[in-house]
Amino acid sequence: MMTLHWSHVFVRDYSASFIRHRPFNHTPASPESLQQIQSWISECLISHGHGQSKDQWSPFTPTRLLHIQSEGSGYMLYLTDAKKLSENVSYTALSYCWGGDQSHKLTMANVADAHRLKFATLPRTLQDAIRVTCGLGYEYLWVDSLCIIQDDAHEMAREIALMPQIYSHASITIAARASPSVLQGFLEHRFTGDVIEVPFQGSDSGLLGRVCMTEKNLGDCNWLDTRAWALQESALSTRVIDYHSRHTFFGCVLTHGSTQRAGRKGHTDGWDDLSIYPGTEIRDLGVPYQDLTTTEAMVYWHDVVTNYARRQLTVPTDRILAISAIAGQLGVKRPHDTYIAGLWESVLPLDLLWIAVPDVELPSYPRPHNYQGPSWSWTGIDGPIQFTHRLREFGIHSSYRNDEAYTADAELLGHDVTLQVEEAPFGAVSSAILTLKGRLRPIHQLHKYRSNSHDSFANWGDPLWTCEEIHSSESCQFSDDIHRELAIRCDTADFEEEIDAMPIFLFHIVDPGPKKPSPFEPPESEPLTDSGEIYAPGWGLLLKKENGDTLLGKYSRLGTFRTRFSAPVCWDCARNYLDGFEQQVIQLV
Repeated sequence: MMTLHWSHVFVRDYSASFIRHRPFNHTPASPESLQQIQSWISECLISHGHGQSKDQWSPFTPTRLLHIQSEGSGYMLYLTDAKKLSENVSYTALSYCWGGDQSHKLTMANVADAHRLKFATLPRTLQDAIRVTCGLGYEYLWVDSLCIIQDDAHEMAREIALMPQIYSHASITIAARASPSVLQGFLEHRFTGDVIEVPFQGSDSGLLGRVCMTEKNLGDCNWLDTRAWALQESALSTRVIDYHSRHTFFGCVLTHGSTQRAGRKGHTDGWDDLSIYPGTEIRDLGVPYQDLTTTEAMVYWHDVVTNYARRQLTVPTDRILAISAIAGQLGVKRPHDTYIAGLWESVLPLDLLWIAVPDVELPSYPRPHNYQGPSWSWTGIDGPIQFTHRLREFGIHSSYRNDEAYTADAELLGHDVTLQVEEAPFGAVSSAILTLKGRLRPIHQLHKYRSNSHDSFANWGDPLWTCEEIHSSESCQFSDDIHRELAIRCDTADFEEEIDAMPIFLFHIVDPGPKKPSPFEPPESEPLTDSGEIYAPGWGLLLKKENGDTLLGKYSRLGTFRTRFSAPVCWDCARNYLDGFEQQVIQLV
């Protein structure tokens, strides 16, 4: 049975004030469609303060650009060295899904012969990008697979470091959102299915209008929102033209934030898909232009990483690389801060308290076979993550929204990072070691348990682990429920193999006990003391000792843990619990 859904109404129809959808533009490649986009770009250049993107920064031209010349009904294509171009050349950039290896890509073997390219041999998405570039009046296009030597590691690192300039200086970024592969293109005729026109009557005025209905399951897949590299391409762009399967959308850096969902601004060529997927949340992750406080910068970074980490990568070791351009832009706004393998020094060690978030299809990912980051950084594993100390339901408030937020009890003493490429400070690392001072204790046995809706740790997902060596005092009201006191969340699916060699260790970042609360109201289960403090949970890392003797203990991360002593009567438990820890200086790898 076909399920119908409101499709669209006509602009001057009475129903237009109630339904946001407008008729489809079936031909996104038509001259009229391209002229409409040109008018949007012109309006942006005239009306918005950012004007020509090049006026904001020093002149920049990418290392290579694809030069496009119309020749009858075809195109002449030349891969051009930037040295032969002026500093003010205008160009477009392409954001797209590779969908596998690229047979046309630039390599060290073919770079000498790649100056002249044949349009017919290129995949459809690149052909469509050439059509749009030329149709909008531009002669140059930047495409990663053609403009970067893909098997030259040094050039790759250098060009990735230039991504902020490449995308921000592009006159417009062409985003092929409806294409899961470079082979499929994005300018095909748009299919709407059967359209049924039904009458529409206002409940108050009684006026009649017309509403068009189509099948509800005609989805508008946004493939770029599943790809890791595409996040920074969109976030860094001054202007973006999004080619969806049902509509084309234009947004610039001044409208981009509100364009993605309700309250949308910018321009669309007709169809608007906001009501089809009301549960989809796509926030503005464009790099802010204004100066940022530590609070603002880190809240923004957490939002970016949380969104980014659930996206897919063809090459897993790109996890730290595909976000490096955003990190670089944030670093420009935070010149006194230091980026350390995916985290920022100003908010360490608190930002070590991230957790691997269970995926709907896969509870946790195995630990990567190839090194992609240190164990203490989210870059060292695959899959979604969350910065737990920002989640109020976990019992601890945001650490960065005010000056009275919780502080760490552990201390970062130093760090030692070896970059793979010295010219890429926000890129991949060969090693990264943190030196920390804090409370450490060994534990010798863990067992698994499954949380329930009444469990303090239910939001952490399963599987969880606990330790019976961490026990209650006899006076504790929770003495019969060990799960109230300690829960461990592992980072990877290999956890049971990794804990074969005991002991393993608990390292506290935030000790349990009285803390000064955030101005946000404290959870009701954590009563205030007479001095206005609350009984805060403890947070920390689960570690294993690395092989080899060193002056300082060297450890790697296996997961995170949380303790909970949720009433004044339990403070004796917390004191007894902390008695088992010793202050130590450790190295975390």
